[in-house]
Order: sequence, then C-alpha cells, then structure tokens
Amino acid sequence: MMNHLFLGLSVAAMSTPQDFPVPVQQTTFQKTLLANISLHAATASTQAKPQLLELFGSGEVKGILKSCCPTYAQLPAEKLLELFDALVSTAELTHNINSNTSENKEWNDLSLDELYKDNLPAMYNLWALGYLNLSHFGQGEKGSGQFENIAETKLMNFPNFTGKFAGGLNLPANVEEALSRPYYTTLNIFGMGTAANMFGDVAFVINDLYRDLSLFAPSDTGAWVAACILKYPPAKPPHFFPPAFDCSKWAPTLVGSNDDKYHILLANIRLWESASPGFLERFISRAFGPGSIADGVRSTTPVKASDILSFIEVDPVANVLMPGGVKFVVAAYSTLFGTSKGHQLQSWASKSGVVLLWGDSFEESDPMGSQLVSGRLVDPLVLMHTTASRNASLPSDYTTLFNKAWASPTSFDDLFNMSPASAKVRPVAPWHCSEPSKCIGSDMNQHCICY
Repeated sequence: MMNHLFLGLSVAAMSTPQDFPVPVQQTTFQKTLLANISLHAATASTQAKPQLLELFGSGEVKGILKSCCPTYAQLPAEKLLELFDALVSTAELTHNINSNTSENKEWNDLSLDELYKDNLPAMYNLWALGYLNLSHFGQGEKGSGQFENIAETKLMNFPNFTGKFAGGLNLPANVEEALSRPYYTTLNIFGMGTAANMFGDVAFVINDLYRDLSLFAPSDTGAWVAACILKYPPAKPPHFFPPAFDCSKWAPTLVGSNDDKYHILLANIRLWESASPGFLERFISRAFGPGSIADGVRSTTPVKASDILSFIEVDPVANVLMPGGVKFVVAAYSTLFGTSKGHQLQSWASKSGVVLLWGDSFEESDPMGSQLVSGRLVDPLVLMHTTASRNASLPSDYTTLFNKAWASPTSFDDLFNMSPASAKVRPVAPWHCSEPSKCIGSDMNQHCICY
C-alpha cells in the first residue's frame, strides 16, 4: 500500500491511455482522517456494548429466537453478540449501479457503458466521477451532491471543497480534492440477493481489504441528513425516503470503524425499529432463522421495501482500485438475464476474471408487500474464466439448463428450483469458509466457492 498525500500531487501525470487519473489506494490525508475518527469511535463502541448485550438478552429477542430459530434462543447474550459480530465482519460490501443509463444519470453514478469502454483504473467515488465528466454528480446542478457533502463534512469530518460555489455548495477545486472523499458501499447483512437494488440492478461486491479502511454509519447517510439534519418530513407510503427516524436513536452521532462499531450496530437496530415497526423481528429472523446467512441458502423471512434501505453504510476512505477492487458481481435476474445488457456484463466479468452471480431482487411492482429476495445462481459461462472454477463443481447439464433459460427466460424461482445444489450460492459466513475474504460464498452442499 502506497503512503502518499494526494493534495499537492499531480495524479494526472500517472494516467491511463484514456487520461483518467490512477490514484493510490489510500493517501496520508485519508489515513489521518480515519485514525482520528477511530479514536472517538472506540469510546462510543465500548459504551454501546453493554446495551447491545442487554438487547440480545432481552425477552423480546429471546421470544423472536424461540419462534424462528430455537437453537439460538438457548444461547447467552454474549454468544449471540459474538455470532452477530462475526456475521457483520464478513458481510459483503456492495455498491449498486443501475444498468439503465437514463435512470443512472438520475442517481449520478458510474454507468456500465463507461465501465465497459474505458477500462477505468478505479471505481471512482461520486465526486471524482463528476469532476471527470463520467456522471452529472456535483457539477453545479441544484441539489446534486448536497446530501453527500453534508454527510461527509458534518458526520465524517472531511474538509469543505475549495472550488467554485455552484448548486448550493463548493465543488472540488481539482481531481485530488475529488479523490479524497469516500466511496459508498452498503453492508449486506440481510443477505439480499442483489443487495441494495434500490440503487441499481448490478451489485459490485468490493474486496474485503477495504473493510479496514472504512467508516461505518447506522443508515444511509443521505437518509440521515434528510431526516435528522435538514428535517425533511417523512415520506408517505409507498415511498420511504426519508424514513420516519427517531433521530435520538443515534446518539452520540459518531461514525465508527471496522474495529469499533458496536454503537453503529445498536443505532442501526434502534433507528429502523423506530421507522419500520417489526424491523427487529425481521432483522433477527434474517440473521439467524432458517435459510439465513448463518444457517442456509435462501431465507424464509420476507423483507419489506424499507428493509432494503436499512443497511449499515460502509464508506471506504480510500480509492477502490481496479483490477482487484471488485471481488465479484451480482446482477438482477429480473432485468438483465437473457438481455444484451446482461451479455455485456458477462463479457466484462469474463475479461476481468470476476465471478458473476444472478440474484433475486425486490420488485418495485409491489412496493408495499413483503418478498423473498435472497436467492443467487452462479453464471457457469463466466465462472470458467475465473480462478474460482478450480474448486467449483457444476454438472455439465447445468450449463445446458442455463443456456436454455437465457434463450427463453422464465422466472427466477423456476430456474432456481431446477438448478443443482452446487449452482445455488449463499453469501459468505465466517463458519462456512476457512478464508472468507477469498470466497464468493458457499453452495447448497456447504462447499465454498473461492478464488
């Protein structure tokens, strides 16, 4: 890992043939900011641990466990917290991108078209994408970047940009300033098939090494800014942004780190229980119930639309470098399977040597309903171009089944039910694989699929 300060350096001198800057993984500035925040997080985390133990030992949680998963109900609070902490520590870091370019511009994120054609040296953060004209983010439009800038300066202690004032905020003065800001990911504790697919139908799972370089927040920080700093009124169903948070449930309002995050775990549960009644029961059941990450392949606990937003936000204070920054990809079966865009994604994943999975996702056609969204299937055509193929054991007839479904797509459930156990992949859990950081998950036969 290099140890240079961005500010004052000319990164443009180190550029790809397309003249995109090649950043270092983490600058001295970013390291210092993360270290300073971690000092305060350590105290807050220590103070929150007894409250978490009280919660896991409460009659309410024990009652939920007795109903969903009696084996866990017999465990003391200390053991439950230990297991939950282990799940959090291996949960996927995901960043979702919308395959629909016009919709993607609304979110101001990287488009898949740009990713395919430019061979980018990094998964640039939102500010860098805007500065490099790869998106509309933070380019002076009113409101663009407002929530993120408030979150980054007020919650994460980043200094304000020093460039021109436009759209209600100062913009980055140069690419170095833009690259100094964090990259946004979500922690997929619930084991959602396509993670936070409200942000897009393609989930890029980020390399585990970035976990230790990250800040942790108990909710989407944009949602927190809208609800608790700007005081926007709560959204009315079927919409759920901003949520109806009881903002006092995150106090003190300190972000955490990978080593010090008990206050973040506690605030996540409290905030979402205040905004979405019944969240605690769904949360515990998804964590420990039948088919959970801890126990099986496909959770039998449905989720609500608001649960998709209930993630813990994990923000690498670093630059996610390519190749290597992306561990694997999960694409939404409902929008991309059997399409030309899906084929483009297959080609990119094959060329990049990363595994591609096809996942179940929350369908917007039923925003008020509850849905099962945890199934995943491995793409056999991409798998053969990755080193993970060495320890996968897919039968040849699965490729035939997959190709037939691609030519004439059926429902995800139909293909999932027809597929062999070795093609059904669940997220990594610490007790399933000896080296979770190298694995994309384990199949229904308890076999780990790893690079």
